[in-house]
Amino acid sequence: MTVPPVALQSFNAHRPLYEAYPTLIAPPSMHTVRLLEAINGLSLQVDAKFNALTTHFNDRYNQLDERINELASRFRPSLDD
Repeated sequence: MTVPPVALQSFNAHRPLYEAYPTLIAPPSMHTVRLLEAINGLSLQVDAKFNALTTHFNDRYNQLDERINELASRFRPSLDD
């Protein structure tokens, strides 16, 4: 049996479980539904924290790069000599 492909979605898209997990042929039990919802919720939290850390890292990297360039410019030989 072939499982149809799932269309790409944004991370925040909310879909019914039977669409999000097409490999579940039989209707899932309530335990399975709750487990999948908990996993999805945790996944969204991890994504949000990762995005925040990435933004923070990029900001700090840019500040460091600017500072290095500023300090390096003090030691560059002038072209007027």
